[in-house]
Amino acid sequence: MPNFKELLTFEYKNEYESAYDLSVKRNFSNPKIYSANGDLKKRWYVYFSFRNPKSGKLVRQTPFYGDANKYHTKEDRLSILVTYRKVLLRLLKKGYSPYADNSELHHQLRSKNEITSTQNLSKDENKNSEAVSDEPKMTVEEAFDFGLKLKEKILSATTKRGYENKIKNFLKWLKVNRPEIKNITDLDKKVVTTFLNDVLDRTGPRNRNNFRTDLSSIIQVLVDNDIIGQNFIKKIPPLKSIPERNKTYSQDLQEKIFDYLEIEDPILLLYIKFISYNFLRPIEVCRLKVKDLDLKHKKLQVKAKNSPLKTKIIPELLWSDLPDLNKLDKEGLLFTPDKIGGE
Repeated sequence: MPNFKELLTFEYKNEYESAYDLSVKRNFSNPKIYSANGDLKKRWYVYFSFRNPKSGKLVRQTPFYGDANKYHTKEDRLSILVTYRKVLLRLLKKGYSPYADNSELHHQLRSKNEITSTQNLSKDENKNSEAVSDEPKMTVEEAFDFGLKLKEKILSATTKRGYENKIKNFLKWLKVNRPEIKNITDLDKKVVTTFLNDVLDRTGPRNRNNFRTDLSSIIQVLVDNDIIGQNFIKKIPPLKSIPERNKTYSQDLQEKIFDYLEIEDPILLLYIKFISYNFLRPIEVCRLKVKDLDLKHKKLQVKAKNSPLKTKIIPELLWSDLPDLNKLDKEGLLFTPDKIGGE
C-alpha cells in the first residue's frame, strides 16, 4: 500500500509535469499581482516573465491590466486580478508563449469552451425546469427590504433615512414605468440605468451618483447573500459632477445680516456663528446637545461626518454670546427653532 508521501508525489507530478518538464528550466515565472501597496490612484496589474528563445533568459513581459483599474475599491480590484492571474497561469501551462503564434492554442481553447458551454447550458436548463416550481422568487420590494435590514446595523439614523428615501423613489418609479418587473431577478443594468437617467434629467449628476451608490450598496448585500448573481450596478459608471461655488457675501452685507438677526432672530444668528467660528457643518451644529459643551474648559464635542467624534475649542467671541447653560436639560438639543436647549 503506498504511503502518504508517495501519493502526494504522484499527484504533484500529475498536476505539474503536464505543463513543463521538471528536469529542464521553466519557460515562465508564476504570474504575480502588483497592487501599488493599496494605492487606488495608481494602476494595478498582473505581471510575469517568460524565457526569451534567443537569449535563453527570463524577460519581464508587458503587464496585463484588463478592467481592474475601473474598480474603485481594493476588494474589487484584487478579486478581478486574482482571476486574471489564475487564467494567465493556466494559459502558460497549456503552452502560451508571447514569442510564438498562439493560433492553435486559441483554436483548441475555443473549441473546448464551445463544447463545455453547450453541456453546461443543457444541465442548467434541466436544473431550471426542476427548480421553477420549488423555489419561490423574492420580489423587488422584499429584496430591498431584506438588504436594508441587514445593512442598517452599520448605518447611522441619518444615513438609513437616506437609503430608505432612495429605495422608496426607485420602487415608485418601477411601479409607474416598469410595472411588469415583479421579482428581484428581473432587475438588470438597463432598467437601473434608465432610472438613473431619469434622476439625472430631473435633478443633476450629483444626485444621480448618490442614487447609484446607495442602490449598488443594497444590491451588493443581495449578492453576498446569494439572492442574485452579480452586482450589475457596479458596471454603471458614475458621472462627473462639478460643484457650484456658493456666492460670498461682502463684508458690508454680512454686517447688515448680523445686525438684522441680532434683533429679529438671535438664535439663528448664534447658529450661524457656531458654523462660521467653529468651522462646523450645518448638520453637525444641528446634532449638538447641551451636554456636548464642556463649560469648564470651553470646548465642544461633535459627531463628525468622517470620524466618530471631534473636539473644538469654543472661541471667546462666541462664548460670550452663549446664555447660561447650567440650568438646561443636558440631553436637550442646543439649537431648536424657538429656544436654546430643548426638543
